[in-house]
Amino acid sequence: MPAKPTRPDKPARTARLARPAMTTRPAGNAPDRRSLMRTAATLSATGLFLLAVIYFFSWARVVVIPFAVAVTIGLTLGPVAARLERHMPPAAAALVMLLALFLGVLGLFMLLAIPAQYWYGRLPDVQYALQDLLFSLKGPFETLKKIGKTVEEAREAVQGEANDTARPLDVSVERFSLVALVFTSVPVMIGQLIMFVGGFAFFLANRDRLRLGLVSLFRRSGHRMVVARIFRDIEHFLFRYLTAISVVNLGFGAATALVMYLLGMPSPQLWGALAALLNFIPYVGPAIVTFILAGVGLITFDPLLAALTPAALFICLNVIESQFVTPQVVGSSVTLNPFLVFLSLAFWAWLWGPIGAFLAVPLLIMAMVAATHLLVHSPRAGPATYGKPLAARANGWLFHRAVPPRA
Repeated sequence: MPAKPTRPDKPARTARLARPAMTTRPAGNAPDRRSLMRTAATLSATGLFLLAVIYFFSWARVVVIPFAVAVTIGLTLGPVAARLERHMPPAAAALVMLLALFLGVLGLFMLLAIPAQYWYGRLPDVQYALQDLLFSLKGPFETLKKIGKTVEEAREAVQGEANDTARPLDVSVERFSLVALVFTSVPVMIGQLIMFVGGFAFFLANRDRLRLGLVSLFRRSGHRMVVARIFRDIEHFLFRYLTAISVVNLGFGAATALVMYLLGMPSPQLWGALAALLNFIPYVGPAIVTFILAGVGLITFDPLLAALTPAALFICLNVIESQFVTPQVVGSSVTLNPFLVFLSLAFWAWLWGPIGAFLAVPLLIMAMVAATHLLVHSPRAGPATYGKPLAARANGWLFHRAVPPRA
């Protein structure tokens, strides 16, 4: 059988097919430069938007603060309202919780109104006692005080000699009008109270509708799932963290009141309530209570050692509470990063004052939960995992330790 002749053009075709494809190299680094410009434009727009939001929060603080407090408390009490809604309509559950909140604030006010008014009148004495203590502890400050007193006496002597030769001047001092202060501040406070009550009641009664409305704004099911989980985890973490902190602070306030009573301090229930309330402000609150107790001790007890004993024992109680009790109680739910807590406290106190200091930790929890869902990349969870809280995805850079999932 004759051999099959080979086609003469086959080697050329094979060589043509084996030839590597030519690649075009980009001229210079134009794509990298365009990508860098897009990133810079995005960061600039984001920064300008954040600055605009901060300016709006500062400019509209009279309106924003009541609603921020109402939404924060409403999110914290969301699980309690959900249990009440099993037995009554949402509006009735919101009214019941609003009434319970009002009765609690009223009872606390009736308990502490008289001693608070008494010590408010003696606040200048406490201030002078603290100033005398600081001057006695600091030798250079005492020297500066003497120098300032000498300069003041010399200035008064020169002014007296000038007044003998010069024509006297009529100086009129405008008195501080308490009535004007009341008429300018009370309407604002009443308006803020009305906004808080209305915002709290309506948010608590319609929070499910609000959640469904925000979820329905997104088309993709994955985005809807992320928004729903953000709402769920915010309520979960706020409720667990603030409940644990409230229990710890109540015990801390009771221990402070007991110690002040055993030491013979006047109005021990006031100092216990003040310690429990200001302990919601990390770092700053206990420092304020320490200075107040030191001043009250200076005007109550005669020896310096006895006068500083209440403040010293309060510092011991605060160390025990912050280093041993709080990690054991709160550590089972979530332990916040101390640097982020201090940064949030400084920012919100600068923006909104004392109310911002109280809201610093809850707002930090909201921001951390949202950032964990939006920024931390994790494996996609299926429908079987819906209903479980956020677990260890925030370990390290957001939360100080891993958060164990709920069974």
